[in-house]
Amino acid sequence: MGPARVIAVAAPKGGTGKTTTTLNLGAALAEMGYKVLLVDCDPQGNLTLSAGVEASNIKNGLDTAIKHYLATYNSELANTIIKSPAGLDLVPSNIRLAGIADELLINSQGVFILQKLLRPVRGSYDFIMIDTLPSLGVLVKNALVAAQEVIIPHESEPLSAEAVAMMLKQIDIIRRSELNPELKVAGILLTKTTRSKLHREIIDFTREEFGKQVPVFKTIIERSVQFAESQALRRTILSYKPRDKGAVAYRNVARELVYGPDAVEEVTLDDSGQGEV
Repeated sequence: MGPARVIAVAAPKGGTGKTTTTLNLGAALAEMGYKVLLVDCDPQGNLTLSAGVEASNIKNGLDTAIKHYLATYNSELANTIIKSPAGLDLVPSNIRLAGIADELLINSQGVFILQKLLRPVRGSYDFIMIDTLPSLGVLVKNALVAAQEVIIPHESEPLSAEAVAMMLKQIDIIRRSELNPELKVAGILLTKTTRSKLHREIIDFTREEFGKQVPVFKTIIERSVQFAESQALRRTILSYKPRDKGAVAYRNVARELVYGPDAVEEVTLDDSGQGEV
């Protein structure tokens, strides 16, 4: 086992499906036999809750690891990893993480802390998936500096395109400033699509315009009530409804991530709103 592929799931807009993607793509990779670690880098702790861990039960989370590192300059992330009820290894988070941001801002090495914390555990995993909050602040920059790749969830709504553009600009800044010159975009992932003419047009626009700059996943994630139901039950969509279209879609995203775009066929929506492959 080589060092893990570290992937941040990031977009500076809420509601794009970052947590849903981190959890269910992680589950799909684990189903393929890979060793996966989820890192909740959002003080809201939605990934932690969706994986079945209550905030009140968290003794050691990402905030504890960062505090310890800032105080001692030793890496102690391994002490915070738990086996979540969803079956995946997890570095949990809760609102205490929000209090760390100011400390990171005033530290000259603040944007490198997560990268340094992850280094000792990378050899134990194949994939490390980092869930982020909807901003471009210091916690998100930590995730981008720590990651090798970024998945940008793009909710199929007009306003989400601006968030994708902002994320691509931030990634370019991270590269050019030498904070992480090798950072690349694994792909833009279209989420929450419906079988409507508007969403078909957004899908086409994303592939034509953004696809000139970075990869766009062939797989699209259609809107489904099953996602909300599975999160309410603190389960992945793959364990809750393994044959649901959402579960199938995240398995296909995992295949694209591992084997490349030729592993799946491109999904389109025709004029009548019916899906085609």
